[in-house]
Amino acid sequence: KGISNFQVTDFIVVSVSADETSAALKILSEDVKNVSLVILDRKWGPSNSFLKEFRRPDNPTHRGSSRGYEYQLSWRSTDVITAKAMWLRNLTGRGIKVGVFDTGISEDYSSRNAKNVIEQRNWTPEKLGALDFSGHGTFIASLFANNDPECPGIAPDVELYIYKIFTREQETYTSWIVDAIDHAIEARLDLINLSIGGPDFTIAPFFERIKVAVEAGIMIVSAAGNDGPFFGTINHPGDLTEVLTVGGVDDDGETIAAYSSRGMTTAELATGMGRFKPDLCLLYTSDAADDLLCVDL
Repeated sequence: KGISNFQVTDFIVVSVSADETSAALKILSEDVKNVSLVILDRKWGPSNSFLKEFRRPDNPTHRGSSRGYEYQLSWRSTDVITAKAMWLRNLTGRGIKVGVFDTGISEDYSSRNAKNVIEQRNWTPEKLGALDFSGHGTFIASLFANNDPECPGIAPDVELYIYKIFTREQETYTSWIVDAIDHAIEARLDLINLSIGGPDFTIAPFFERIKVAVEAGIMIVSAAGNDGPFFGTINHPGDLTEVLTVGGVDDDGETIAAYSSRGMTTAELATGMGRFKPDLCLLYTSDAADDLLCVDL
């Protein structure tokens, strides 16, 4: 079907054992009256290995508590991007709905920021709802909103919709993500932050759902990936035109991180096109204009 014809109930997930896969695919593919497309559900990992950073013994966010790392980064972030100047103009995220597609949220964060966390949903088979077992989802949420005065979030009045799409083994599936995007469209979110990425840009249902969300007025923000410093390493869906792709900087806040992926994009190479990415990362300026290190890299 064309993108404009997609409906929320356009797909179902059929679970079969490994030895029945071929037979199931044959039966479904022959049912042309009711089935227009059959694909194998794709297993995803996190955006490369981002969760490994949250499991190092020397990292304060080790095994789920992100409070220490919040203090180290979030306070600096608000200063670097002059967030306080925006707050004085009443630009605090009030009325903006943000979907955090990640590993969930910690109980500690939920209780401290109850006014910001509007909804929590779990698309994984794990119990305990949207509880975060790694710390990454909690960390991302805290960058948006955190009411700790020592560690404020960038948009303290934003409304957060926590969508847990990663298991504690750091895995997710295309069907979970697509279903979560459908819910985000129904909930009329303004922005989705996607903590996923991979090299395969041929998963049509996923990327078509991204486009449907954008058509519905949702801004999609995704990581560039951690496959730098070489060009042509932008992860998907950050490779798509519709997605705002964000790169990384070193701890000094001044230099493009060596690990951060960068264009040219590869999703369009079949048509003889390609663009530089990421679209956005931290700016560093000095007296010399040439020291602007990362603008539309």
